[in-house]
Amino acid sequence: MILNQYKESNPRINIFKKINKWMASLNALEKFHNEHGHCCVPMHLDPKLGLWVSLQRTQKKKGSLTKEQEQRLDDLSFSWDPFHCVDAKI
Repeated sequence: MILNQYKESNPRINIFKKINKWMASLNALEKFHNEHGHCCVPMHLDPKLGLWVSLQRTQKKKGSLTKEQEQRLDDLSFSWDPFHCVDAKI
């Protein structure tokens, strides 16, 4: 119980959790990219990953992504404009 309270009150642990979740989602996107050749994840195919992809676009617009995060997505030829995904083949 005390350890859980410590984890919740320690911002460093929360940051590590966020980084780990972001990296897990990036890994899922890399797998999708390797299978389909693009990063346009349709919501009906993988709602969780599709929502995460959409959130990355929003975070970039807000300036909330780090340069490293942007670069990692750019390395996958991430489409920052969702309208470029309209004709993506699955």
